[in-house]
Order: sequence, then structure tokens, then C-alpha cells
Amino acid sequence: MYRCDSCSVLVPSGMRASWVTTKVRRKVYPFRAGAIPVAGKGKKRRRKDDKGGQGWERVDQIKVCDNCFDRLSEMEPEVIGGLEPEVIDEHEYEVSEEAEAV
Repeated sequence: MYRCDSCSVLVPSGMRASWVTTKVRRKVYPFRAGAIPVAGKGKKRRRKDDKGGQGWERVDQIKVCDNCFDRLSEMEPEVIGGLEPEVIDEHEYEVSEEAEAV
């Protein structure tokens, strides 16, 4: 049982919930050397490079009932920020990874 975030109707238990993305933003991720661990034979552990890239990142999504999903899935999500991607500073990104490892 859940309440639809769009129409505020209480949906009975057993009905599936659907998620609709309402806001997105452009994002660019830098190249990271040795970021992805790859299993090797025996004790060999290799690391693969993450080539980075750019794309869309979900900012907000709402849980909706089937009736609202049919209506809202046809709509385009709102673009936050702008169409130009936000560039992540490579130095800040490396510092945050080291802080998480500690």
C-alpha cells in the first residue's frame, strides 16, 4: 500500500508502484585510471580504467499509480541547470575518493 505522489490516491496493497523521473541534469565524469577492479586468475587482481563520459543524471523521481504513470510517462522531465554539462573537477573527484577509502 502506498500513496501516489501525483494524485494523492491511496493505492491498495498488491498493486505495483511505478517511478517517473521528473527532473534531470547533464553531467560529465572525468577519466579515472585503475578505478574498476577486475577479477583475475588466482591472486592476480587487475584494475581497469574508467573512461568517464557524459550523460543525464536523475535529480528527482516520484512514485505514481498506474493511471498517473500512463499520463506522466509521455512527458519529458524538466532539465535542471542547463543543456551544457556540469564538469566535475578531476582534482576534487580524486580527493573525495581518498576520503571514502579512509
